[in-house]
Amino acid sequence: MAPTTKHHVIPEGELHCIWMEAGLADYKLCDKDYLCEECAFDSDMRKLKSEMDFPAASEEKTVAKKNRRVYADILQTKADLSAGNQAANDYFLHLCDEETRTILKQPIPGDRTYFRNHTWLKFETPSVITMGIDHVGAHFLQQMVSVVLPETPTQIERNSPFVWIVFREGTIGLRSGVQGTVMETNGELLDRPMQLTNDPYNAGWILKISVSASDKQIGYTHNKNLSVLRTELAGIKSNFLVSFQHEQAHARTEYDGGKPLRAIHEIIGEKKYFEIANNFLSRNT
Repeated sequence: MAPTTKHHVIPEGELHCIWMEAGLADYKLCDKDYLCEECAFDSDMRKLKSEMDFPAASEEKTVAKKNRRVYADILQTKADLSAGNQAANDYFLHLCDEETRTILKQPIPGDRTYFRNHTWLKFETPSVITMGIDHVGAHFLQQMVSVVLPETPTQIERNSPFVWIVFREGTIGLRSGVQGTVMETNGELLDRPMQLTNDPYNAGWILKISVSASDKQIGYTHNKNLSVLRTELAGIKSNFLVSFQHEQAHARTEYDGGKPLRAIHEIIGEKKYFEIANNFLSRNT
């Protein structure tokens, strides 16, 4: 009898689409190197999932856009009546400063290691690690709609995505600081994704991974000193201010008595907020 030849349905070395890894697509290979924001298929899948999970999403987005115009008009009117655009800028800077203070006052657990993309790991045993995102990164994920987790067991490489955070505006892939095999994922995040932002160090853990002895010797970056964090937040604040000034400059002048918005993402717009968060969190470890 002739020897049996193995044929692989999926070519070896090919990147699986995140929606295939999540079990939501039967067969789809990634040809974008996990740059989901450039992928038309990812855009279609996010739209479909958003419509399923949030049937009123389209209406909510229209209302939010209208409210942003109203709020910009309110600030513009205030500026015209007082000290020009500086009055509006001062108010927006106050919101940014409040957000920074909220982030800085939260304690950081000392029993785990942190990476520059604001993910963390904690050794449960000499060969098993729990991974997650710190409260700084989690703060900028509050507008997400769902979480896509890898299947188990799955091999992940260092600086490759190990979880995907889905917004209506795009997908953020958090990159792993270690290489290993995914043993377990936090299935609670599929039904309650906000655990990731509400309790990132405990109930919001993302997955457990098995690592080899060589991976334990990697020199992890611990960037949690206050000076570095303040510098990062100052950069984000500058990006927010630029976006706000652009939004204000292009706002219409039709005041209809709408309720002023109090959150940065509502004022500058969900799309721009997502772009800033994506640049902040999708970098390599």
